[in-house]
Amino acid sequence: MYAIGAFAKLTGATPKALYLYERHGLIQPRRTRAGYRRYTMRELHQLSRVLALKTLGLSLQEIARLGSGSGAPTRVNAEGGCAALHDVLSRRCSRILASVDRVDHSVPRQRFRLSVPSSSPARHRIET
Repeated sequence: MYAIGAFAKLTGATPKALYLYERHGLIQPRRTRAGYRRYTMRELHQLSRVLALKTLGLSLQEIARLGSGSGAPTRVNAEGGCAALHDVLSRRCSRILASVDRVDHSVPRQRFRLSVPSSSPARHRIET
């Protein structure tokens, strides 16, 4: 079992981030009788899953809806969670592709050429 400082050092997460993840229900550290948080391998698995999903671009709210605090490090809430994760990522992918399409259609289809006047001091620096 690790105290919050040692766990933060072990994982590279800040104590503030660990508190935030706990508030969102993404990790659930055990408590001592005095109320101190104690982190175990269970929380390490939960945290690694949260960080992996954040890397995919999911918000903490989306991760919480997927049930990251379930303690299942390798599965997303059994069968239903995998489908939910697939749906979230599919919607995100669709939004990204739509954004790329909008940008692609808004940029004129012409080549831009950098032209530097021959009298420019920059031209001298470029050519030498």
